[in-house]
Amino acid sequence: GEAIADAFLVKFPGLAVLQLDLSLRSNAAATDVPFADVARRLAQRGVCVEVTRLRCRAVQYEFLRAALDNAGAAVNQMCEDEPPAVYAFSHPKYAWPFAATQSLLPPSGAAAR
Repeated sequence: GEAIADAFLVKFPGLAVLQLDLSLRSNAAATDVPFADVARRLAQRGVCVEVTRLRCRAVQYEFLRAALDNAGAAVNQMCEDEPPAVYAFSHPKYAWPFAATQSLLPPSGAAAR
C-alpha cells in the first residue's frame, strides 16, 4: 500500500481528493483488501479518500465498508432511503472538502493582473 500511495503522490503532487470506484471479483476474499491500506496511507498524508461506489457480494460489503472507513475513507452506504455520503466529482451536489478548495486558490497577497 505504501508504494502505491507514494506513486500517487509523486505522480500527482498536491493531490487533495482521490475518488475510488471499487469492484471486487466474486471469488475475491473479503479479507484481501490492499486498497484499504492505500486509503489509510493517503489519508495519513492529508489526502481526502472517497469511495463513491463499492461493488462486491453482499456478504463482503460490510467488512469492506468497515475496513475502508477505519482506514479514513468516506464510503457510500447501500441504504436506498438515505442520500449518498459521497457524490462523484461530476454530481451537482458534490461538496469539495475545504483543503481541496484552498489548494485551488491563488496564494494570499498575489496581485491580480
